[in-house]
Amino acid sequence: MKRKLYNLTIALLTISTMVKAQTGPEIKSGEQAATAASTGTQQDLLSNYLQVAAKSVTSSNSGLQLKLNWFSLNADPNKYQDINYNETNWQRNGEFVGFAGVKSWQLGLNFNLLNLRDTSRAHYEKAYGSTQDEETTIISATVAGFKTQVLPAVQTPLKNLIKGLYLAGKPVTDLQAQIDAVLPGLLQNQPLAPQAVQSLQNDLNDAIAKQPGHNDLPSDLANSVSEVSGVLTTSAINALVDLYSAGKTNNPFSSFITAPQLQIFQRSLDDQVKNNATLRQQLNATSLADADKKIKQKYDSLIKYVARQPLLTFGYLYNQQIGTGAPYHQAGLTYLMSFGSAQSTHIGQLNASLTDTLGSSDPTGKITNFDRNILAVQAGYNQVLIVQNKTSLAELNGALEEDKATSGYIASTATSKFYFDAYLRFRLPSTPWLKLNLKYDPKGGKVLGLLDFTYNLGQ
Repeated sequence: MKRKLYNLTIALLTISTMVKAQTGPEIKSGEQAATAASTGTQQDLLSNYLQVAAKSVTSSNSGLQLKLNWFSLNADPNKYQDINYNETNWQRNGEFVGFAGVKSWQLGLNFNLLNLRDTSRAHYEKAYGSTQDEETTIISATVAGFKTQVLPAVQTPLKNLIKGLYLAGKPVTDLQAQIDAVLPGLLQNQPLAPQAVQSLQNDLNDAIAKQPGHNDLPSDLANSVSEVSGVLTTSAINALVDLYSAGKTNNPFSSFITAPQLQIFQRSLDDQVKNNATLRQQLNATSLADADKKIKQKYDSLIKYVARQPLLTFGYLYNQQIGTGAPYHQAGLTYLMSFGSAQSTHIGQLNASLTDTLGSSDPTGKITNFDRNILAVQAGYNQVLIVQNKTSLAELNGALEEDKATSGYIASTATSKFYFDAYLRFRLPSTPWLKLNLKYDPKGGKVLGLLDFTYNLGQ
C-alpha cells in the first residue's frame, strides 16, 4: 500500500508543478499552425510529416516521390508531450527520400543543419519562460492555501463512507459509484481519479480481509483515505484553475466547494497576477485569464516567427538507372531565407543551392567509373502571390542556374550550361500543390517544361 500511496503522491506533485505547462495538444497544434504558415518552397525543402509527389508527370521519366519525416516514424504515443518533444528535435529535422520512376529510382535523405525552425520549447521560452514560472508560483501557492479550506469537505464524507463499508465487512467492487453518490462531481474530469479510487478500493478490501469486525479504521487504511482525499482535492482545484484561466467561471465541484469559496479563490488568483511585477511588466496582465490570453498571443506570434527562420539542408541521393544508364551520386546544400515581418502573409524568400553530382563519363552508361563531376549553383527568389486564411495559395519563383563539369568531360558536350529557371505553383483544395517547372537554355534556345503534383500529409 505504501508503494501505491507513493505513486499517487508523485503523480499529484507532477500535476501540481506543471499546472500551466505546455501540453502535447498545444505543441501539436503549434507545429500544425507553423506548417500552415509555411510556403510550398519550404515544404519541398523539408517535409513536415509525409509528402507524396508525382514528379515530372509530363516527361518520359515521370515517377512517384515519397518524403518521410523521421518524426513520423516515432511510434511513442506521448511524443508530443513537452519533454519527449524537446528530446526528439533531431527527428523533426530529417527525412528519408525515395523515388520510383519510369527510367530510374532514387534513395536518399535530407537533414536541416540549422536548428532555427523547430517549434519546441527552445524557441518558446520567450512566451513560456519567466511569465510561466511566475504563473506557476502564484497558482501553486494559492492552490495549497485553498486546499486547506476545501479538504475537510472531501475527507470527512470519504472517511465516513470508507468506515461504513469497512464495518460492513463485505468486499467492495463499486467504490467509484459510491463516491459519486456521496460527493457528486468529485471524480469528473480527474486524470488521477481511476488510479486513486482503485488504490483505495484495494486497500479497503485488504483491510476487510485482514481485520473484520473492528470498530475503527486501521491506520494504513486511514492514511490511504487521507492521501486519496488530498490527491482528489488538489486535482479538482487544479481543474478549476484551468477552467478559470480559459475564462470560464462554472463550478463542477459545487458539492464540496461553495460559490463564495470559489469567488474568493478566483479573486485571489487575479489579484496576485495583477500585482506581480513580472506579469505586469511583460504582459500588463489584469487577471489570470488575461495573462493566459496574452501568453497565447505571444505564442502565436512566435509560431509565425519560427516559420520564417532560415533553412540550410544537406541532401544526398543515390540514383540508379533502369535498363541502360550508369548510376550516380548527388549531394548538396540548399539555403532558404524569408523576408517580411512575422505579421506579413505575402512573404518573399531567397533560395540558393550548391549541388555536386558524381557519375560516369561514359555516355552509353556501360562503364560505371564515377569520374564525371558536375557542380550546379542556383540562386533565386520565391514570392507568395495569393493568400487565403493566412495560407499561401499561389507562388512564383525565378532563379539563375549554372552547371559546370569539373572532370570527366564528354566529347561534343559543353562543359558548362546556363539556365533561367522558373516555376509557378498553385495550391488546390485539401492542400495539394500543382507546380509547373520551366527551365530555359538561352544558348540552345530550348524550354523544358515539367509538371509536379505534390501532396503534404499531416499527422
